[in-house]
This record gives sequence, C-alpha cells and structure tokens, in this order.
Amino acid sequence: MSDTLPAESSNSADDVISRLIQSCINEPNNTAFVTASSSGIKKALALACKSGVNLAPTTVNALLNFIWRYWDFLVDKVCYECNDILQLVIEDHQRNCEKCRENISHSKSNTCAWIDALSEQIFNNQSLCKVRFKSIITLYALQPQLISSKIDDSFIKESYSLIENATLSTVLSELICVDLETRRSQTRWEFHAENMVDLLPKGHASLTALLDRLLPRIMQNPLLNSSFVDQLMNHIKERIMNRSPQHIANDSAFLIGWLSVTKFLIFSRTNSTWRDFIQEEYMVYSLLHLKIQVRIAAWSLLCEHPKRTLPITAEDCELAMAFLESNMTEQEPPNRQKIISSFKKLLIRLCDVAECSGKSEANSEQTFIHDYSQFVSGILKMALNSLSEGANFSRRIMALNLIGTMFKDGALNVDGKKVLWNSARPDHLLNEDTRKLLLDCLGDSFQLCQKEALQLLCKLEFCDNFDLDEFIAATELMIHSVNTHDTLSSGYRLRYITYLRPSYIPSLIERLIDNVLVAVKKIVTLGLVEIITTPLHPTMNAIALLLDSCPDIPAKIWSKNILRMCLDVAKVVRPVVHNLSPEGYVPEECLEKYGEKAADFSQKLVVCCWRAHKQSSAILASAASQPNFLSLFRTEEICSIFEFYWMELTECRHCGAFESAVFGFETLCKRLWTERIEGVPYPGDYLQNILDIIDGKEDLDKLCLTRRSAGLPYLITSICATDPTQSALDSAMTSLLHFEDKSEFSRNHSLNVLRSLFSHSALGEKVLKYVEAGSLLGIKGCAASSWNERNASAQLVAALRCRLFGVSRSAKVELHVDKRNQRSSYEFFSLYPPLYPFLMERLEQYTAEDEFGLYPALIFLSHLIPSTNPTNPYPLTPFVPRVLKLLLTLRSEKLRKLSVAVFVAITTHEDVIWSLEKLLVLKTKIPQNALDGLFNLLINLTEKHQTAEKIQELVRGLLDSFLVESRYLKWSDYVLAQFLSLCRIVGRVEPFEKLLCDNQMLMSYPLTQQPLAGYFTTKGKRNAHIPDALKREVYEQIEHSEKLDETWTDFIADAVDCLAVLLNRKDKTKSSNTPDLLKKVTRIIVKNCDKLSIVQMEKLLQTLNAFFAVTDPFEHGVQTTVLLRQLKLRLSDWRIDKEDVDWLRLMAEEEEPEICEVLLEIGARLLEKAHSDDLIPIFAKLLQNIDVDIREKAGQLLSPKVRNVNSLNPSICWFIIAKKYPKVFAEKSAEVTIDNDFEKNEKLFDECDSNPYAEPRLFKQQPFSSDWSVMSKNIKTPTNQKVLTNVAVVRMKKIGKRFEIACYKNKVLNWRNRTEKDIDEVLQAHQVFTNVSKGQLAKKDEIQAAFGTEDHLEVCKLILDKGELQVSDKERQATNDNAMKEVAQLIADMVVNPETKRPIPPAVINKALSDIHFSLKPNHSAKKQALEVIPKLRESMKIERAKMRLRVAVGVKEARNLQPKLKPLFSEIETENWDEQGLELVGLIEPGSFRVIDEMVRKDSKGHARLEILSLKDVAEGDLEIA
Repeated sequence: MSDTLPAESSNSADDVISRLIQSCINEPNNTAFVTASSSGIKKALALACKSGVNLAPTTVNALLNFIWRYWDFLVDKVCYECNDILQLVIEDHQRNCEKCRENISHSKSNTCAWIDALSEQIFNNQSLCKVRFKSIITLYALQPQLISSKIDDSFIKESYSLIENATLSTVLSELICVDLETRRSQTRWEFHAENMVDLLPKGHASLTALLDRLLPRIMQNPLLNSSFVDQLMNHIKERIMNRSPQHIANDSAFLIGWLSVTKFLIFSRTNSTWRDFIQEEYMVYSLLHLKIQVRIAAWSLLCEHPKRTLPITAEDCELAMAFLESNMTEQEPPNRQKIISSFKKLLIRLCDVAECSGKSEANSEQTFIHDYSQFVSGILKMALNSLSEGANFSRRIMALNLIGTMFKDGALNVDGKKVLWNSARPDHLLNEDTRKLLLDCLGDSFQLCQKEALQLLCKLEFCDNFDLDEFIAATELMIHSVNTHDTLSSGYRLRYITYLRPSYIPSLIERLIDNVLVAVKKIVTLGLVEIITTPLHPTMNAIALLLDSCPDIPAKIWSKNILRMCLDVAKVVRPVVHNLSPEGYVPEECLEKYGEKAADFSQKLVVCCWRAHKQSSAILASAASQPNFLSLFRTEEICSIFEFYWMELTECRHCGAFESAVFGFETLCKRLWTERIEGVPYPGDYLQNILDIIDGKEDLDKLCLTRRSAGLPYLITSICATDPTQSALDSAMTSLLHFEDKSEFSRNHSLNVLRSLFSHSALGEKVLKYVEAGSLLGIKGCAASSWNERNASAQLVAALRCRLFGVSRSAKVELHVDKRNQRSSYEFFSLYPPLYPFLMERLEQYTAEDEFGLYPALIFLSHLIPSTNPTNPYPLTPFVPRVLKLLLTLRSEKLRKLSVAVFVAITTHEDVIWSLEKLLVLKTKIPQNALDGLFNLLINLTEKHQTAEKIQELVRGLLDSFLVESRYLKWSDYVLAQFLSLCRIVGRVEPFEKLLCDNQMLMSYPLTQQPLAGYFTTKGKRNAHIPDALKREVYEQIEHSEKLDETWTDFIADAVDCLAVLLNRKDKTKSSNTPDLLKKVTRIIVKNCDKLSIVQMEKLLQTLNAFFAVTDPFEHGVQTTVLLRQLKLRLSDWRIDKEDVDWLRLMAEEEEPEICEVLLEIGARLLEKAHSDDLIPIFAKLLQNIDVDIREKAGQLLSPKVRNVNSLNPSICWFIIAKKYPKVFAEKSAEVTIDNDFEKNEKLFDECDSNPYAEPRLFKQQPFSSDWSVMSKNIKTPTNQKVLTNVAVVRMKKIGKRFEIACYKNKVLNWRNRTEKDIDEVLQAHQVFTNVSKGQLAKKDEIQAAFGTEDHLEVCKLILDKGELQVSDKERQATNDNAMKEVAQLIADMVVNPETKRPIPPAVINKALSDIHFSLKPNHSAKKQALEVIPKLRESMKIERAKMRLRVAVGVKEARNLQPKLKPLFSEIETENWDEQGLELVGLIEPGSFRVIDEMVRKDSKGHARLEILSLKDVAEGDLEIA
C-alpha cells in the first residue's frame, strides 16, 4: 500500500474521514468502536497531509467537533489521538493559509483569523481534560505572543489548583514550564514561585505533583535550574519568616513540603547539604515533631544524599540516634519500612565515608571513623535492649529490623568495605546474651517477630558456646503442648534446629511420627475426648514444618510412616469433620460429663480435629509436590492419597477441613493429568464419575448434602482448572447445564458447581461461552419451589453478575449501580441476544407467589443503560411500562426498591415524562405498597433530574394531588415517612405543619419522626416548642453538630430541663432508651454552655452535684458519665477537687477513643488553670494509648507543659514525664515474664492483651553522646524572629495596675502598621499578665475594673495598639545592626562603580553609611531607606544605579509610533536594527523606567511587540587589570 494519496484523492479523503466520524456519532458508547475509528481518522488525516491533499472546510469542522467531543474520552488512546489529530489539522491549515506561511517563512508573529478563533474556542472550553491543555501547549509553540496574552494570572492559578489531579499533573507541569521559559520577567517568576509555595501545605497529592512532575521538568532547563529554583527557595524562607512558631508547628503539611523540596534540590545539586537550606533548629524540631509524617520527611532528608562519600558530621549522627530512639515504637508498617530504608542508606554512606577516611592519615578523618563507630555500636546496643522484657511489638520488630539491616542486609559491609566494620566491631556483641534475646523472640506472640528473629539467627555468627542438645530437648517438650502459641513457637525453633543440624531431621521425624501413632491409639482406645489434651495437631504441625525444611527425606518414611500416619489421623477426626453439625458435635458419652460446659467442649473438640485434619492434608500435599512423587509411592498408595482427598471433598462438612484439602487435591491433579500411569487414578475418569453421580446415574448419597454442596464445587473446579486442555471444562459444563430429568438434589449440586466454575479466576475467558446458558438457568432457578434451589440459583446469578459487569464498585447496600459496572443495552444484548426476550418474558409472566423469581432479572436490568445508537435493535423502552407496573404492585419492599433502581437506570428523559403523565391519571385510592413504590420513584427521579423543569413540574403535580383533603393522614407511618421526605425535597410544608400540631398523632406515626425532626431543625421552627414525641429524634440529628446559633435559645433551655428530669428520676425501672437520650442531651449542652443563663448554669450545677453525690456514677454508662463530669467541670469554671482528680485518674485508663477525646478536652481546659503538677501524670497515660490519634493529641496537649516546645513526639513526652513523675509507673510495676513451663500451659488459646502498645518500663539508654530528652529541652520552638528579639513585652498602666502581654517583637510593629492582621501571628498567649517574666496572670476583677470587660483577647488588642513596647539596649542594638546590614545589602544589589561597572561589596557600603552618619528610621522599610540614601552616597563615593539591559522587538506598523517614545527611555542604545519584521532595540535603562517601557509595549503595540530582559543588572565580568 502506498504511503501517499494521489492528488485527485481529496474527495476520497474527505469521504473516509467523514464516514469514520459519523460512525463514532452513531456508536458513542461503544469504546472498542470509538477507539478503532479514532485510529482510522488519525491515519487517514496523516496520509492526506503527507500527500498534500487539501481537506474541505466541512471536513475540518467535523474533525474539530470530533476533537471537542472525544478529547476527554474514557480511553486514553482516543484522547491522545485527538491531540494528534488537532496538530495535523493545524499543520493542514498552515500549509494552505497564505498568512500562516508568511509568518513561518519570515518568523513573524501575526496570527490569522482561523488560528485566533481556534485558540479562543480552546480557552473558552471549560473541559478539564489533558488534551485541552496539551492543545494549548501546541498553540503556545506556534503562536507564543497570542497564547501568552490569554494565559493570565487566573489561568495559571487554576492550573496550580488542578495540578494535584494525577491525570493532569504531567501536562500542567509542562504548560507551567513553557510559561516560565517564554515569559522570563521577574514579576512572572515571582508569581509562579508564590503558587508553588502555596502547594506545600495542600497535602500529599499536590506535593507529589510538585516533586514528581513539576520540579523535575524545571530542573531539566538550565536557565530555570540556575535562577528560578533559587528564587523558589527564597520564597519558602520568606514564608517561614512571616509566620509564627505556632503556625509552623501546627502546619505539618507545610513542613513536609519544605523538607521534601529540600531533599529534591539536594539530589539535583549534589554538592549541597540540608544545612544549606534549613536551619539546624528547624531540622531538630522536625525530627522530634508530633506528626510521624514530618519526622519521616526529616529523617529521609538527614539520611539520604546522592553523593555517598560526602562526610556525615557527628551532629548528624546524634540527630539520627535521637530520631531512632524516639521512634522505636512506631506502629504503622509503611512508616517502619521508610525508617529502615533510610537507615540502610545512612549506614551505606557511613561505610563509604569511613572507607575514604581510612585511606587518609589526617586526624580529622580518623575522628569521623571514631564517631561513626560509636554511632553503630550505640544503635546495636539500643536495638538489643529493645528486645528485652516489657517491650511492645512495635519496639521489638523495629529492633529486629535495625539489627537485620546491619547484619543480614550487609549495610555495614558494602562491596567488601571493612573500615567501619573493623572499627566498630559489632560482631563482638553477638554473644550468649544476644543469642538468648533472639531465641526468646522465636516465642514471640507475633509471627512477624518470629520470622525476623529466625532469619537473624540463621545469618549471624555468635561467639558463644551454645548447647544445642538442651535447646532441642526444650523444643521437643514444647511440641507436646496443645497451646496454640507454643505450637507456632515450636515450629520456628524447629526451623532453627534444622539449620544448625540438618542431619537431625530424619530421626526427629520418625520419633514424631511414632508419637502421633501412639496418640492415635490412645484416642481410639479412650475415646475422641482425649484429642483435646493429646498433642496430636501440634506434633503434626512440627512434622509438616520439618518436611518442608528438608528435601531429602528417605522414601521409606514417605511411603509407609507418613502416609499411614495421615490416613490414621484423618480416620480418627472424621466423626467430627464429617458430622452434620461439626461445630456442635459432642460424643454421647461426654454429654453428661460436661453438662453446661458441653458447648465449650464442642468448640475445643472441633478446633483440635480440624487442625489435625488440616495438617494431614498439608503433609499429603507436600508429598504430591515432591519431584519424584510417582517413584516415592506405589500405585495403591497413590490411589489411597487420591481417595483421601476425594472423600474429604465429597463427604466432609467442616468448611475449614475441606477447603484445606483443595490445595493438595489441585497439586495431585496437576501431576496426574500430565503423568498418566496404569493403575493410577486419572482425573478425567473421576470427573465423569462425579458428573454421573450428580446426574443421578449413580447413588446420590455419596455426596454431602449441604446448601453449598460442601467441597464438591472445589473438587470439580480443581479438576477443570488443572486440565491442560479444555476438555474437562467442556464436559463438566455440558453435563451441569443439562437440567432435564434431574432431581432437586442434583439441580442444587449442579448450580453450586456452576457458581464455582464461573467464579474461578484461573478459568477466566474459558467460561465466557457458557455465560448465556448459565444466566438462563440461574434466572429460572430463582423461581423454583424449593428454597435450597432458589438460594443456589441466586448465588449463581451473583457470580455471573460479577463475570458480566465486573466486581461491584458501589456499596452492597446500594441498589443503584456504579457507572463503571453499567453497559449499554446494545453492547450487552449483542453479545447475549436470547437474554433480551427472556428478560422481557420474566417481567410479564411472574405471579405473586414467585416474586423472588424477578430478583435476578431486575439485577441484570439495573446494570443496563439506554444505547444512543438510533438503529439499536435492543431498546430498553419496552421494559419501562413493565418495570413501572412492578414497582407499583410488588409486595416485597426490597423488590420495589430494586424496580425503582431499574427504572432510573433504563429510562430516557422522554420515558420519564411519559411515565409521570401516566401516573397523573391514577385513581385516588391506591394500595399502600403502590404508594411506597411511587414515592420512592419520585424521590429518585427528583434527585436525578434536578435540572429537568418538565419532570420537576410533573412530580410537583403528582404530589399536590395527594395533599387534597389531607388524604395522607390515612396512610401507614412508613408510607407517610416516604411522603414527607418527598415533600421536604420539593418544598411542600403543609403536611409538616399539620402533623407538628398534634402530639398524639406524632406518637401514632413513629417512623415519621425522622423527616419531621429534620424539618423542625432546618425550617425556622427552632424556637418553637418541641413536641415530646420529636425530642429524641431532634437530639439525634443535632447531637454531633457544631455550636448552635442564637435561634436555638429556647431549644437549649428545653434540653436543660430535659437533662434535669433525667438526672432527678427516682424510679429504677427507667426506659432502656434513657441512657442514650441522656448522653445525647448532655453532649448538646456541653457544646453550647455559652448559651446558658447564669440561673440555668447554677441550677444545672446543683443538679449534677446532687446526682454524683447519691448515684452510681457509671449507672448510665462510661461515656455518659464522662460527658456529665465534663459538663460539671465546665459549669464550675473548671475548679476541681480530690474526687475529680481520682475520677480523672480512673478514666485515663480507658481506651475507647470517644472517652479519650473528651478527657483531652477536659485536660486542655484544666491545664490552663495551672494544675500541672497534679494533672500532667494523669493525662500522660494517654500518651500510651493504643490509638495513634489519641497519642498525638495528648502530645499536642502536654508538649508545652513538659518542654516549651509545640508538637513534640508523644514518645519523648512520655519519657520526660515518666522520669519527672515516677508515679506514672505505679500501676505498671509488675514485671513481664515469659512462661517457659510448657507442661502446665495447656490452654488452647491465650488471652488477648488489652493494650499491646503500653510498656511497663522505660527503654532509654545513652550509648552515644546524644540525649533527645535533653535535646528537646535545649531546642526552642523554631522561630522566625531575629536574635535577641524573640519575645517582646507590651505594657499598659491603668487604675494604678500594670498589665502586660507577651508578643513577637517584630510582629508588634507589623500589627501597628496594619501589615499583619492575624492576631495569632502576634500574640504568644491570649492572656493578660501582671508580670510576663514570672508568668503571673492578671485577675479577672482587675481586668474588669481597668478595661470594662473580662475578654482577654479584646484587652490584648487594646494593649497591643496603645501599650508601651519595651526593648532592651542589647535588643535595640541588635535590631539596628541587622537593619543596617539589610540596607547595605540592598544598596550593594542596586549600584555599581561607574568607572569599572563592577559591584561594590556590602562592607564598603556599610562603612560609607557610617561615614555620612546615616541613621535608620524605624517606621520606614529597608528598601525605601536604601533608595533615599543612594543620592547622598554619590557625594562621598563613586556609585551609580546599576542599569538593566533590555531587548525590545516591535512590528513594522507599530514601530514608527513606538520608536520616538522608547528611545528617550534608554540610557544607552547598543543596537538599533530595522528590517522587514520591524524594529529591534537593545540597550541599557534605569530600573525605574522598566515599568513604563513594559506598559508601553503591552498596551500600545496591540500585541505585536515583545520585551525581553537580557540582564537585571549590567555588571562587568572577567579579571580586572591593575596598571
């Protein structure tokens, strides 16, 4: 085929493209068709462009309409091809447009009308698809001037707001970079930098887009890498300088963003470190921060660097030690993984630096090695200490991971580098104690710790004398324990034994097999009850582990001992696992013996039998997987294995037992399908046998008759799935789908097996050809007379639904189907045509007795949507009247709701209007079921068609017909509730008003209370009297709302009265709902205490005191008691007594999050009252809560109290408080011991730990020079204030008293000149003091007398505005020095030497300022003073303002008008060129002239001029020659 078209083929190209576009219009929802058509359009267009064929204008317009329609298609390939088609269309236009050709050939920037209209259409289109932005980039390259004028600030802001969208982030990053490269003005760059900084606190998605998409693209551009990135970092630093410490501490997202951007820049510029971007106090603060995400970001920045040989300072090692010690108890596995990953990179860096330093003889280099050795030894000692008794799981697994990173992963011995290893010698710590710690971990209660400890034991080389025989004896003793934990622990101990002494395995296996056979004899002799106390399943578990560990087991053991053992065990436990009720089976001889405890005995019995059976299946599966399986066993032995699995999958009734046999049977079938031997069972023959049994050709009693057919579906599925051909599946499907002459039991088994076959992932596409027949069978079966058959059919339909429409993407309680699970009627019925008339028939022929038979048909229809194909042979409109009839006549409420969901899915706009018009002529007397279906339908239609005025009008008309003569009062409460919900949506209030007037009527309609309460709380009825029947529901709806406004005053008063009644209730036979109502009312009052009057507060406080004095405080539940106590404390102005302290101490032990949240609220208020010494140890217990959110909130509360630092790591807070208040551990003094008495540990299960996170002792040691508890004390909260000016006191004297407030000094001035408007950025505390330095607060009566109010915040504002700001001489001197340096730096940046054109150092400027006796003006900005003093400096030294170098290019027409205006603004013109394109000026200007020139170019040139900054500061470069 030719790559080009003949010249006369223009019409044919237009015809092909037009036909393809029309086909897409006809099939817009057929994804495969649209994908193929878009590819065809692109290829045809490309061929036409290559051949020089001119497309007709109508074809071009059709192509553009195709692009607008499909550029956000759900298939990415179509979207990208739309962009390619647009580029080809533009190329075609440029080739045929004379003006575009002229612009290209002469490099002109004039645009033609077509390009202008195209760009206008793209920018006006509001679609958020990536192809739209891709098109803008394409036009930007062709017409930069035109597009840059359209990409204004609002467009860029919108782009940054959308960049968190993963679909758009790449193309938006490209667009932003194009804008940065094209428009290089300082203002534009600053605007972009501000928007990028704004991305930092917006969350993970925005930060990911910035780091993974935008910044990498910026770094690829040399100009942006060198200039713009520095500007970006300056903006970040400015943002920090302009924020208060509290805001920085609380804005964890900003901290994470800052740290992440810093890491990115370090990896882009390999010679920099984190200290080049971040102050050390911020780094320390981030490593010890409250939020783990901040800590991990700082940890990653500290550990990782692209240059592995860059030295790591001793200070960094201290920070690393502090971080690891304070994060050993991290709970989240992803966070632990990140910590360990960065730690490994740190160790590798230490090794590389030590290796380089080892080759140097310098003392400083040797110091590095010494510091690193101390660090490595300290980490190892800390990790080993964390494995000792009392450590929680998180600490243990973290310690094991640290040790594994150092030894198992080889991080200390990278590529044979031994300098650090030889210096630190961590292997010297691998002694007897270390081995014992790791061996104890083999008995850990968490398998993750057991696995990690086993790997370490097998990897490490210990320097001790280990008594392996004693360890083996202890392990064999543990095997004889029936305790579950001992069984698991013995397995890991056996693995370690097999590693140390592999030759020991065969003899141990033989002994264990003998033990099992002895146990079996004992059980057979004494009865099945002995299996509970006989270690049968633990021994079997040990044998299975040993068989997996050793591949060289003698054939004799396999064929005789192991096979006999498994079969004997299976025979012993068969009475239980094959019983009709395995979970409740108790031998008759045990019923009288155990009596009431028979239920507990049956559970233990079934667990022991099932575990023994599972191990038998697993051991035989291991045998079947042996490479020499067929040679290990004789033919009759293989037959016995096959028969074992066959029996368990056909007759076993215990779900766990037959499911555990599936893997072994599949393994066996794989071998037997491929290695057929005479006398050995062949799966195909057995499949036919079982199918004959199902068909009734043989005795059906051989199969297990359960409603799911037990293991039978697994058996047939395993045979079909392992068949290398498809013959087994075809045979099974043919037999199972044939239902004629089958009995009920046969049909049930067939349906259950079909469900399994259609659900099996390995069969995948193979079963699709049977879906149609399976669907017909399943839908018919749901109308069967037998419940078992209906149930099995429903399960089959559910499996087919997943196969046809995919796994459900919506919640199971939702009847409306997610769009991703829907298919058009044309797409679905084209694949399965017989289902169309069949579903129609099912909807027509149902009877009231078999309503359930409609269920599968409606389920299928709910997944269909109307097709837009005008020639669709399978329209859904014929289903509409039938579905409408169903939702009005069905008796089942769920089926009516499902019918409504189907109606909403299958109807078009016209179908809905037709149906509503039919409903308008219904008779007034409608059955209650029909009303329920009708109102449910109207609610759904109203919500779906909110903008369809015709539909809304018809709904309102239907609703108004029921309002006549209040007919609704005769309906049932359920239907009335539906009716009220619809009225609330549509806006009809008459029924609500009528029902609210009659309390007795409300009591008669309990289900209407919810919509009535909703109306009451939202429609201006808040201050009306609440009917008694509605109170509970109203409380329910507003219980968790925020504070109520003033319109709720009467309601809150009513709630207070209700609470008093509930608390004063004397009768003990109170309603079961009273505690719930009490909790709701109390929570509402607690949140709205400020709305209570003084009288109400006093009355309520008296009631509460009386309640707590005479009533059991926990009578109404712990949560209610906590809320009542909170209310009492709040009403008493947070004054507490000994009883309250004892209560708080008791409540701090609670673990329920809701209770802890209330305790934290109480703690925040109480700690403000200076009760710290008594209360801090109480609330510190929350630092050990199992919920990480509670721990973080407790850390936020206690950090300022234990250290003057905001947001400190809860682990650090806990350690500091525990050291300061030893009584914290008073109730946890009991030591944790490990029970090694295996003989006495006969419990089948261990008790669960109530709080596995809490630790009974501290795990802090100081092996290295760092101490993070001291570090946290020494560091200050990172501040953005200047040295010696961090705290400022503003004073005011009134009525002879002095009042002070604590502020940030440089923020006070900003507040007074109105540049700072956020009071939180100015005040350190919202309190008024009499002496800030001593922390003495002013009394309320003094504040009231002096200022006329007790509102601390208002008084703070008054003192801030009019008070006296006290500054010390040192502070004033430091401020002046810094300000003088800032002015000198600004001047140095602005001026040059007029003779040499070189910059002048800031130190020279500073000295000149001193010589002219320049004095600062505190109320003027540094920049303003710098500009003012430059003329004075000219009198004493040679300086002049540095000039800017610009290039201005103007089109021919506009150049004649602009040239006379531009030339006077240039100080020096270096180049002035006139050519066909216009005028080009290059020269120097004064900085003050830039805005005038920029405005002139933008406004007077009509878009035909371009301004380019060549340099911001004209400075001479190169060496200076001295004569």
